[in-house]
Amino acid sequence: IPVLVWMPFERATPLTSWDAWAIWMLKAKAFYVDGTMSGYLARHEEFVGQPGYPLLVPLYAAFLYVIEGDVADGAAKVISPCFLLALLGVFHHFVRRWTPPVPALAFTAMLAGIPMVDHLGFELAGYAGTALSLYFVAAAGFVYEWYREGGVVNLAGACLAATTAAWTKNEGQFFLAAVLVLVAFQLFRVRTE
Repeated sequence: IPVLVWMPFERATPLTSWDAWAIWMLKAKAFYVDGTMSGYLARHEEFVGQPGYPLLVPLYAAFLYVIEGDVADGAAKVISPCFLLALLGVFHHFVRRWTPPVPALAFTAMLAGIPMVDHLGFELAGYAGTALSLYFVAAAGFVYEWYREGGVVNLAGACLAATTAAWTKNEGQFFLAAVLVLVAFQLFRVRTE
């Protein structure tokens, strides 16, 4: 419901952002106008540590521009609310697996009610923190499930989410390293038992 009320007003206003957000949206516009990323990625030696960083948020926006058929700021504004709704869904999924339905719903509602979460989700289009939060929650949930139950699917989910976080923002690289340490520890522990 909040997205349906929010969308008509947001799509009518221009995309406003600053710092890295503006850079990422500018990259998205360049990808769309060029029709390729090859020129950008050909300069990989200019980037330290991670070629093309940050790449996922501009790719999401460029994909939306392709769907819209134009560099549409309104389309880019859909990214953050979608990630916020996905974050709430993933959070609820994992909490629901570990707690009864009412506390799981209450914890999810508390997360949704945090003013900064709503601000990032609905007002700062293209901000990678919302996407990063989704990947962190997903990876942590899958790691926890893998520790509890095992299973290749849980391990793969944790690794995929942590790797995606690493390509979303610098903080994701540290989180990926932490997940890899936890995975290595668990594999070593299981092997020695």
